[in-house]
Amino acid sequence: VSTQSTGVLRSDAMADEEVLFAPEMFLNENYKIRDFNYGGVELTIASLAPEKDDWDTTGQHIWPAADVLCTYLNNEILQKRAPFDSKLPSKKVLELGAGPGLCGLFLSKFCQSTVLTDGDDIVMRLLQRNIELNKGPNQVMCERLEWGADLSTFQSKFKEKFDIIIGSDIIYSTYHFNF
Repeated sequence: VSTQSTGVLRSDAMADEEVLFAPEMFLNENYKIRDFNYGGVELTIASLAPEKDDWDTTGQHIWPAADVLCTYLNNEILQKRAPFDSKLPSKKVLELGAGPGLCGLFLSKFCQSTVLTDGDDIVMRLLQRNIELNKGPNQVMCERLEWGADLSTFQSKFKEKFDIIIGSDIIYSTYHFNF
């Protein structure tokens, strides 16, 4: 069996005639578009429907903790106009384990720049899609960042410190503790 550059495994004897395995056969990218509103800030987010709970699709869901964090940020920070609220336009945000990016995209409406991170390639494509769906005047990007991985490449790309680091439901398996 050989692996070709497309990531499709084929039998050498069959050459290009029959696909035996293609990763796309197991990917679920049937996203639903949902609208969220926090204090008048509207977001459009693509994600898997909540009833899809396969272990390998966890980063493609909006989990309840993300909604709770956005509600908290809106109610306790933005609506009450906490002391640092006036400084938000100059802040740089990092969201760890962003999944579909709800929380980071919410803060991106108020902050200078936002970096949404996740360790899964499928989720990175989803993040990019959600960034496009929620374009605004502030800089938003996604970057692959995997738990326990060497940070030197990430640190060299983002030399300035982040002012705000957020995350919700970012560890779901004991596997993440074994790095």
